[in-house]
Amino acid sequence: MTKRSIIIIELQKVKNEKAGKGR
Repeated sequence: MTKRSIIIIELQKVKNEKAGKGR
């Protein structure tokens, strides 16, 4: 995996966590 793909995955995780807290 490239650094770029890892960064994208991390961003997706953060978005999922924020969305979960919103609910």
